[in-house]
Amino acid sequence: MHWIFFEAGPGKGVADAVGATTKRLFDDTTKFNPDETYSNAMDLMTHTENSTKIQLFSYVKQDIDEIRQQIPPLATVHDTSLFHEVIAKPNDEVYAKNKSDEEE
Repeated sequence: MHWIFFEAGPGKGVADAVGATTKRLFDDTTKFNPDETYSNAMDLMTHTENSTKIQLFSYVKQDIDEIRQQIPPLATVHDTSLFHEVIAKPNDEVYAKNKSDEEE
């Protein structure tokens, strides 16, 4: 696995693009259907789910709490802000690069 970190800022990854598209979809849904009322996020999601191929999910706090209980305690790795790339090998070795042109 290679994880390459880009500079901070908007529009740098797939998640940002999906998030922006979803926000625009929700904005357009409310803008072009001014007589509709949405009492909660689920109403809005239900109304827009046939307008996109993006799969929308809703989670309640209990769902998140259950997942958090499954995650082991994690330790802080100092100086990660200096990393440009992280490489995880199948043998559980992990390497970090400060510059992309460094050797592993």
